[in-house]
Amino acid sequence: MPKTQTDEVPLDWMKKEQDRSKTQGAGEGNLVNTAVPQPKEKKLKLEVKTSSDKMPFLDRIQKGFHPTKDRAEKFDILVATQKHASRKKGPDLIDEALDLLFEKYETK
Repeated sequence: MPKTQTDEVPLDWMKKEQDRSKTQGAGEGNLVNTAVPQPKEKKLKLEVKTSSDKMPFLDRIQKGFHPTKDRAEKFDILVATQKHASRKKGPDLIDEALDLLFEKYETK
């Protein structure tokens, strides 16, 4: 009677595994990847030409607004159309809308 579990396992299991690995490689033994590594693609850096040397930096803060669903959808459509038409993005359009509100309610 075996005293431990390892006594039940035949001792030639490693030889069986080596033989099996040789047959899996279609008789070629252990296959080694000999392919030449390909160089990674470099990302292109696009230069943006502006009228001035430095881009204007606006000091901005985050302010949370919670518009209704239909107004948010309309704003997203407006931003998408104006991005291509006048190159204005969301923050610029919000600034413009706030300026119009300030003029309407005469707030300085």
